[in-house]
Amino acid sequence: MKTEPIKHWMAIYTKPKNERKVFDKLQKFGFEVYLPLHKVVRQWSDRKKKILVPLISSYVFVKTDEANRLAVLKTIGVLNFVFWLGKPAIIQDIEIERIKYFLKEAINHEIIIENMAVGDMAMVSSGHFKGQKVEIVDADNKEYFVNLVSLGMRLRLSKLDVQKITHAHI
Repeated sequence: MKTEPIKHWMAIYTKPKNERKVFDKLQKFGFEVYLPLHKVVRQWSDRKKKILVPLISSYVFVKTDEANRLAVLKTIGVLNFVFWLGKPAIIQDIEIERIKYFLKEAINHEIIIENMAVGDMAMVSSGHFKGQKVEIVDADNKEYFVNLVSLGMRLRLSKLDVQKITHAHI
């Protein structure tokens, strides 16, 4: 009697912006694959749009055994497995379920990513300074540099921690 090989969830690292392509290809090849996505609101100068983006950039989870690891690695867009202590990291089923549960619970909460300009007033939406008004003084790809108006302090905050002040906030 032949026994089924033991399959484990493993994280694979993909080329940037290739998560969905890798997910689709691996699924076509018959692998059990999971790509956690969450909804964000992106703002452009002329509109806002809700889009689904990967929860963890450049990561896709695949359930496979040792014998099929090479087939996963040969998939276009896959760079490598994520390693821990010199071996491919094995993710427990419960961890995948926790991610799914988190996303299910967070379905009514949207992360707002707005492109704010220097001089815009904003409100800190999380962290120690939640609810405080700030002025954007500089920005890069991931962070805003702000002046905390009430204390006259300069802070560096994640773009996810700052929400543009609208008339509803005033």
